Amino acid sequence: MARTPMQLGTWGEIHATFVPAVVNESGKVVKPERWRAYALYRGYDGHTSQVERKDTSQDAATERLKGTPSRPRQVASQAQRSHSNRD
Repeated sequence: MARTPMQLGTWGEIHATFVPAVVNESGKVVKPERWRAYALYRGYDGHTSQVERKDTSQDAATERLKGTPSRPRQVASQAQRSHSNRD
């Protein structure tokens, strides 16, 4: 039996995972430890995509995700355009 599709413009269940620090061979921290919050979002165009945000604590990462605009695809495409316009 198929799963009931998410309603347009809604978020799925939010999950959070711990991302350990990355240390190079000499013991220097290359990337600090972070928390990654992620969830599925079904846009008004009918496409479902996974959206994620990272921060220093689980609560902070979850709050950043909840504060994501309701159109993550549009935000992502704007970020890609502004990144590609850099010289």
